[in-house]
Amino acid sequence: MPRIRNVTSPGLGNVKRPASNYYQKPASLSKANSPFRSRPVTNLGKKTAKLVDIIALLVLLFAFTYSLIVSKNPKVIVNTQQYHSLSQYKSAVESKLDSITNRNKLTFNQTGIIQDTKKQFPEIADMSVELPILGQKPIVRISVAPATFLLNSQGQTYIVDSQGIVTYKSSELPNIKTLPMLIDQSDLKPRQGSPLISSVSVNFINQLLTQCKYKHIDIQSLTLPSATQELDLKTKDKPYYTKFNMGGNALLQTGQFLAARSKFATQNQDPSTYLDVRVSGKIFYK
Repeated sequence: MPRIRNVTSPGLGNVKRPASNYYQKPASLSKANSPFRSRPVTNLGKKTAKLVDIIALLVLLFAFTYSLIVSKNPKVIVNTQQYHSLSQYKSAVESKLDSITNRNKLTFNQTGIIQDTKKQFPEIADMSVELPILGQKPIVRISVAPATFLLNSQGQTYIVDSQGIVTYKSSELPNIKTLPMLIDQSDLKPRQGSPLISSVSVNFINQLLTQCKYKHIDIQSLTLPSATQELDLKTKDKPYYTKFNMGGNALLQTGQFLAARSKFATQNQDPSTYLDVRVSGKIFYK
């Protein structure tokens, strides 16, 4: 309750009146005049808010649907165009993206696209297809195993890549011709897209070719004789050929070959028929 105090006023004597209370709400700030009072929501406001929600939902739905679409114009990246041009690889991928199942990310058949493309281009060693989360354009990366040598077998000449895969007949790609020739005398049965020799043998040949290239030795031919694991190398500047064992150490045998070749050149007396470096630490010649 408000406290009562005596107030002395001239001519009135002692008059008692209520003292002002600090916490008393001023009469001027009534509930009707409060700036914080709740305002009633009109029907127009409700309709506007609902319309905004619908528009936002439609925008989200459109964005989600748009992100699921796969473009028929992929970005294709290839490490070499030794066999085919970039446009040829891209055209092949585009034809596979034209399928209805591959036009959206939910039914996109990545495995099928890779398998079909590899079947069409046997030189492809690895391939990946990346789908962006929000974008539509796929990113296709193609890794091609380079052509390593030509194979002459059963009257046909084939191209063999660095993984030992028979890729094409040389007549199909006449521009690929400046490669060492591998002559088959072991009755191999080359098939396009299938391995010709083991990966160990391929690595051996690749190391031998690399060392010869480093020493600026031009190779005329490589021969697979009937003897198991044997490889015969013939250079353009010497009358003899050299026997290697593809199951052995490539660097060791290549070292023996280069050392013997240098020694014979110094003595100006080359073997008439062959040089044999298949046994470690020993060199035979005829």
